[in-house]
Amino acid sequence: ERVDYPHLLGLPGIDALIKELPWPNYQRALTAVHRQVGDKEVTFPYEAELDSLYLQQLILEYKRQKANVKGILKNRIMRELFSWAFRLKGYEFSFPETVNLLPDFRPLISQEELRGIVEDAEGWHRIAHFLGGEVGKQFERMEEFNVEKLEQSFDEALLPLVGEVFITAPFGLGIVVGYIYLKEIELNRLVELVERARVRG
Repeated sequence: ERVDYPHLLGLPGIDALIKELPWPNYQRALTAVHRQVGDKEVTFPYEAELDSLYLQQLILEYKRQKANVKGILKNRIMRELFSWAFRLKGYEFSFPETVNLLPDFRPLISQEELRGIVEDAEGWHRIAHFLGGEVGKQFERMEEFNVEKLEQSFDEALLPLVGEVFITAPFGLGIVVGYIYLKEIELNRLVELVERARVRG
């Protein structure tokens, strides 16, 4: 779908942006957030809602896919899940508040496991144990935890997964991976649009 991003970037305020968005699901989500946020000059609630939608879509895809593709989707889902859980902790959200903001992630990790990881002072060791493999080893080597390193570790671990599965299922996998990255690009652009709209509004 062709989207006129330059036009959207020039819109005066979040209300105008929401009305012009060509995606009904994003319109509904951002409208609900805007009703709560009002005229406050913040973008975090909008970004959190968009990322939650993305995570929800990945989890739905995870349930539908075969084992080889599930490894890739699990990498993306856990990256987003851990990243947001720790970011929300940094914003002083309680664990129940964090769970309320996220879609149902229980197909991949229980609430008890996630709570143990997030609330542990050295949570990356628990992540290492939970994930195992090369990603787990990377976490074990970390001297201190930060979200950027966490995201980078997942990104690095994704490449061999994609390379391995492309050999065995190039066409089916290509569609899924393409979908993931197009969604990430779409969401990044939406976040930029929201940030610009808040400045202009």
